[in-house]
Amino acid sequence: MELFAQFKSFLASQFQTSSQRYQMVDVYRGIALLAMVIYHFCFFSNVYGVFHIPITSDLRWIIFQKSIAASFFFLVGVSLYLAYGSGIHYGKFAKRLSLLIFCAVIVTSTSLLFFPNAVVWFGILHAIAICSVLGLLFLRFQILNIVIAIPIIWMGISYSSPAFNETYLYWFGLGTEHFNTLDYQPLAPWFGVVLLGIAAGSLLQKSTFKHRSYNTAPVLMLTYLGKHTLFLYMAHVPFILLVMEIISL
Repeated sequence: MELFAQFKSFLASQFQTSSQRYQMVDVYRGIALLAMVIYHFCFFSNVYGVFHIPITSDLRWIIFQKSIAASFFFLVGVSLYLAYGSGIHYGKFAKRLSLLIFCAVIVTSTSLLFFPNAVVWFGILHAIAICSVLGLLFLRFQILNIVIAIPIIWMGISYSSPAFNETYLYWFGLGTEHFNTLDYQPLAPWFGVVLLGIAAGSLLQKSTFKHRSYNTAPVLMLTYLGKHTLFLYMAHVPFILLVMEIISL
């Protein structure tokens, strides 16, 4: 018991949450990251023939994948409002946006090198960068963003037109043509989910439990993961690929 108490104290000192952060948001982000790691491990195990998991045909796996993406986009909206709802700090925003764009370029370049038949031209990082810029325009609407989000989500799920098959409209996600890519996260429906996150962020900021925190080891670990999501996102795929190469040998 004493050893556990010391370990808990160590975690608290290493992974403590800043008073300006919202632990529940970091925890949610950490859970989403772990889910993404599990999905990508299964995905690349199929690519390498290590396991055969029906992630593209089994409805449960499809729902799992969509839920992960929805979680990240929802958290983009929540974080946008919590960070800039009371005022936009353009220097801070530009720094974060530049880092996102840089990472998105790395993803595209790496996929072009290793998976030339399935290049990531508009994956989750590309979409988050665009959604972050567009989201600034909607911060003022707060809870009303729910009304704006509904038609965007509906269009992304139910509407398509050949008019959107042009390459320069690729990022809307409303075309009828299908193409091979490792990751494609268009604005419809995901920007609608970001707007839902902005609405939720406006409610969270007004809540009385927004800074409630917990010091249990699992929560602290998830908090740590949530605070370093971008770095861990960029690192986990190369790590999985390395593991797959070792297994395949």
